[in-house]
Amino acid sequence: CSIHQNTEIYVDQKPIAAKYLFCLKHNRDGSYETQASREYVLYQAATELAAKYGLKSMHGLKQKHVKYLNDLWVQNGLKTATIKNRNSHLRWLCGKLSKTDVVLSNKD
Repeated sequence: CSIHQNTEIYVDQKPIAAKYLFCLKHNRDGSYETQASREYVLYQAATELAAKYGLKSMHGLKQKHVKYLNDLWVQNGLKTATIKNRNSHLRWLCGKLSKTDVVLSNKD
């Protein structure tokens, strides 16, 4: 699946980093529960990054953004397993974007 750069959605009348939606709707990797969880986590991450950094495209995702999300999740009291699952969703998206070096493995 490739993500089309022209696909945009708006939240609160502001464009956000949601160009992954086309890929989410057309790529059925994993169970229905995994797909729903992935969509929720990626949408939430895109919203957070748009609010903090003004990131308008997930193509601009960098390690500093992933670090920010991880720090935010720790600050919000999420358990380690939950953060690892969320990172796996980010890693999945980065794989689709051919940005495999952005989200490090859970071992790192």
